[in-house]
Amino acid sequence: MKFNLLLLLLASAARGDTVYLANGNTMKGVVVSRGKTQIVLDIGYGTVTLNAADVVKIVRGTGADAGLKSARFSAGEKIPAGARTLDETYRRAESRREKALDAKAQDKTLAAEDADIRRRLPDEKETLRRASADLAGQSPSVDPRGYNESVAAVNSASASIQADQLRLEQIDDERRAVEAEVRRYLDAWRALDAALKGTEARTLAAGSAGQKDYLAWLRSQSRAMSKDFREDSVVSQTRGDQVIVAVVVNGKAAGQFLVDTGATTTLLYAATAARLGLGPESVIGKSRSRVADGREIDADVVRLDSIQVGSSRVDGSLAVVVAGNDPHFDGLLGMSFLSRFVARVDPVAGRLILEDLRQPDTGARAVKPDAPGPEAP
Repeated sequence: MKFNLLLLLLASAARGDTVYLANGNTMKGVVVSRGKTQIVLDIGYGTVTLNAADVVKIVRGTGADAGLKSARFSAGEKIPAGARTLDETYRRAESRREKALDAKAQDKTLAAEDADIRRRLPDEKETLRRASADLAGQSPSVDPRGYNESVAAVNSASASIQADQLRLEQIDDERRAVEAEVRRYLDAWRALDAALKGTEARTLAAGSAGQKDYLAWLRSQSRAMSKDFREDSVVSQTRGDQVIVAVVVNGKAAGQFLVDTGATTTLLYAATAARLGLGPESVIGKSRSRVADGREIDADVVRLDSIQVGSSRVDGSLAVVVAGNDPHFDGLLGMSFLSRFVARVDPVAGRLILEDLRQPDTGARAVKPDAPGPEAP
C-alpha cells in the first residue's frame, strides 16, 4: 500500500486511535467504521479507507481527542434524548453497508472467475469435438485400446464442460445474492435519508447542543453512504406505458430494447441475433421463457459476453433467442440484466435509472468531507 506525503501529514496531524500497518507505518485518527474488508479512519480533514488485510492492529485512543465525540456516536454511546429511533435506523443502514461492501468485494472475485470460465469453454468444446470425431473413427473390435482411450477422452472433455457450466450457474446464484445485499443496503440508506428529513430530525435540530451535534454527525454518515452508490441515468423512449432503451450486446449496437421487468431473461429476436453474429454455435441450451404478457415461448439460450445500457454493463449474462420480430424494438431487456441493479423508470424525464454499489477500493483513499463534523468536547 502506498500513501502520498499529504496523506501521511494529515494522518500525523490527527489524534485518537492508532492504526498499525503491515508495512510498518502507523496512522492516527478515529476509527469510524470497521468491517471485514475495510476500515474507515477519520483523520480530522476527511476519511481514509484502509484494506483490513493491511492492518496489523488498532490501539484505541483515550481522552478528549479531536473526533472523540464522533467515535462515541459511532460506537452507540452518548446518543441524545429523542434520537433513539433515528439511531436505530442508522444502525440498520450501517449493518447493511458492511454486508453489502463485503459482498461487493466478493463479487469482483466471482466476476473474474466467471470470465475465466467463459474464456476456456470454447477450447473445451473444441477438445470435445475433436475427441468425438476421433471416437467416431474407432472400432472397439479392431482397436479396443484406442477405442477405450477415445471414450475416456470424450468423457473427460464432456465432464469438464458440464462442471464449468454448473459452476457458471452457481456463480449466477452467488452474484444474485450479492445484488440482494446491495438492494437491502440501498433500501436501508433510503430509510435513513427519509428519517433525517422527518419529525424526529427536526426536533433534534431545534434542541440542545448535544442533539444538534448528533444530528450533524448522522447527516455526515448518511452523506458518506450516499457516495457508496453509482447512479446511471439512461435516456429512454416511451410508447404509451412502454420504455425503450438503446442496448449494446458484445460491444456491438444491438438496437432498441423494450424494458420488460416481466421477462425473466433478456430476449433477442432472431434477426437481431444474426446481425450480432450469434449463430447456432452460440447456443448452449433450450428454454421456455416467460414474457410480460404471461406467454411461455420456446427459445435458444445463449450466454453473451456483455450487455450494456448507458454506462451500466453486465458480463456473462444469459439471453434467449426467439423467432419473429417486432416493428418497434429489437428485443426485450429482461431481469437477467435488470436484476443486477436497482432499476426504476422516471417517465416524466424519460429515463431509466440504474443504481449499483460502487466497487470497494482495495487501497486507501482520502475523502474530503461535505461538511465539518461535531467539534470535540
